[in-house]
Amino acid sequence: STTHFAAAIVKNPLEAVEPYIDPEIRTQIREQLRRGKPEAILNGYRASQIAAWQAWMRLTFTLTDSKAALAELLEFSANQERIALAQNSVNLRFKTVQAILNRELLEPGQAATKLNYSFDRSHQAFIIWSRFDDSESDHLHLAADRIELLGDRRSALRIGATGASLWLWITCSAEIDLSEYVAIEGVNVAAGTLKPGLEGFIGSHEEALVAQRMLIRSERKSSLVTFADVS
Repeated sequence: STTHFAAAIVKNPLEAVEPYIDPEIRTQIREQLRRGKPEAILNGYRASQIAAWQAWMRLTFTLTDSKAALAELLEFSANQERIALAQNSVNLRFKTVQAILNRELLEPGQAATKLNYSFDRSHQAFIIWSRFDDSESDHLHLAADRIELLGDRRSALRIGATGASLWLWITCSAEIDLSEYVAIEGVNVAAGTLKPGLEGFIGSHEEALVAQRMLIRSERKSSLVTFADVS
């Protein structure tokens, strides 16, 4: 609520505000998702966001007469909100994919809405990982870019599993030919097979996990392994 947001900022101005979701809000969100109307959730969020900012600005003008201090405080608040939104979005996507892989979320429409990714086609999964630290994650995305260019990509989903590991799914009509994949030094790729539907999304990822484990345990010098190579 607005009161929760303002109180948290006043109490701990240097810390991110914890999300406030009461049971009624949670029920409304679930109902709108069930009806296939996620835009209603966003509209409600935007209205709440505007109201919260208006209340917060009114409060800040009662705290000090210094224009410089006000400008610094409002700029800090805006930056904190942007950081929180970005982190929440990434975390939500990761948790959603985890729920799917654990077979806790098996309703394709709901999963598609959360991830903006269609599950009614065939998917090929990849696990991309490296020995680089978090600051070198661009190498993982570069590898993903190269893989996506090899097939008749219709859509793709990327999820950062860790700072040094990326999960990739590609929807396509035929399995991607990886013979022309150009490896990136220090980056490894494990691929599942092409499988249909939500179960295929899960199954192909599980195959990629098997291939990844086999490559890690083996003495192979190759940086690319497919499930067909180890099955």
